Amino acid sequence: MATVDELQGLRDLGPEVDEDDGALGALIDQLGFNGALARLWAKRASETAHLVDVTESGSSRKMSLIHTQATNLASRYQALAAAEAPAGVTTSMARTRAIQR
Repeated sequence: MATVDELQGLRDLGPEVDEDDGALGALIDQLGFNGALARLWAKRASETAHLVDVTESGSSRKMSLIHTQATNLASRYQALAAAEAPAGVTTSMARTRAIQR
């Protein structure tokens, strides 16, 4: 059963989510704390995969960095979750790549 500290930690370290504490607690119970963080950051990475860099009128916005950072955090927490997992238990995540235009 997820503790109040774990739920608050998930809200502090993870992306902003609309799920209630019950859904987040179930995610922690299923995947562990770092696994839940990896899942939330992977979800954010998939939500931001369509963002591209924009350059116009002498200014630029590096929108693809949002996706890059979310992917990096998902990988980091996935590695931490894998290190905590008992031997023989594996988890997988979808892989994405930046859009080239």
